[in-house]
Amino acid sequence: MPAGKSHADGGGLLQRAVRRIFCSVFLLGLLAGCGPKPGVVWEPYTPERMAAARAAGQPVILYFYASWCGPCHMMEQWTFRDERVIRALEPFVRLKADMSQKYAPEVRAVSRQYQVRALPTILFFNDKGIRVHMQHVGFVRAEKFLRIYQR
Repeated sequence: MPAGKSHADGGGLLQRAVRRIFCSVFLLGLLAGCGPKPGVVWEPYTPERMAAARAAGQPVILYFYASWCGPCHMMEQWTFRDERVIRALEPFVRLKADMSQKYAPEVRAVSRQYQVRALPTILFFNDKGIRVHMQHVGFVRAEKFLRIYQR
């Protein structure tokens, strides 16, 4: 044994190593649970998918968003990850229309068809394909979203 070292010191090194490993594993476990919660699962909007939902008698929520839209990111991060919102939207066909390329002809056509003036915009359609609920524009927290949805 080197000078100045005792068996107690060796045991202390082992305890510190075990403690570090334990803490590392514990922190990794915490971090694994801290990732983003799953949110509402969306299908990409297409006119065909919208028509299929109407033909099948399914209600639809149509969410217009863009990659550059700050309030859209807030909706994704907060509102659409809330368990109550996820449950409330389960009966709906959930369609998401990407409006990021706002000058693209197909995006402009969808904007005109659904009268989208700002983002995010959320529209609800009943099982007959008729737009119900007023069009909602802008970020809303889960509580307000659920009040709008329940009208």
